[in-house]
Amino acid sequence: MFCKVCGSDDVTIEKKSLKLNRLGLKNIVIRNIEHISCEDCGHTAQSLPKYNLMMKQVRISLASSNRPLSGKEFAFLREKLGLSGLQAAKELGVSNVSISRWEKEHNDLSPMADRLIRALTLEELNSVKLQNVLSRISKNEPQEIYIDADDFKDVATFKHTSGYRFGRSKKPAWVVTKVS
Repeated sequence: MFCKVCGSDDVTIEKKSLKLNRLGLKNIVIRNIEHISCEDCGHTAQSLPKYNLMMKQVRISLASSNRPLSGKEFAFLREKLGLSGLQAAKELGVSNVSISRWEKEHNDLSPMADRLIRALTLEELNSVKLQNVLSRISKNEPQEIYIDADDFKDVATFKHTSGYRFGRSKKPAWVVTKVS
């Protein structure tokens, strides 16, 4: 393997865990992510194999979890469903202000909204019998959900690279590129 920035072959690869904090998912941990470091230029990158399948698994894990969703997790599932805040408000029968307050975690997410976003997610993914999920949800504190990147080794691989900035943003962007 060689560095994508300087071309050096003096790179180290370590398996690490990655929390999806940048996506607002502080309780999702992806294990066994390849962390690539160039010894010459200092560039670092993380390999996210089968990114789309991994994100599908994140959605299934969130929707099937036995604890209430956080506002950030609700927002993630809503966005992955392709719903705007206004569309979600209409689907749930609430105001867009309620959606905003839940997602910014100013107010607790209503149990009805929690269950409905799960139902919509599971319906789209055709993954689990809904009644089984709804009966398992408890009032437990947030728990971390672990996803193993090694489970996704046999499909197209994507590289996650950090350190790139676009425009005037001070935050690094996620750059995901497909690797054959």
